[in-house]
Amino acid sequence: MKPWGFALEGIRGRVALWHGRQDRFVPFQHGEWLAERIPAAHLHLTHGDGHLTLFQHRVPAVHSWLLGEF
Repeated sequence: MKPWGFALEGIRGRVALWHGRQDRFVPFQHGEWLAERIPAAHLHLTHGDGHLTLFQHRVPAVHSWLLGEF
């Protein structure tokens, strides 16, 4: 609810965003909003995941992305 102290548009590092449509803590639109503002963000929006199921279902994908990026 406060400014983050930096502009999302100024992020130059590699960023991957994973967000699930079933998230009941953070609105799905927030993931979309972030992706629109972070240059070259790798967006992974899923329809079946929620806030916690991303950890259950997507950790291998996160690891694969990290290994491919570095």
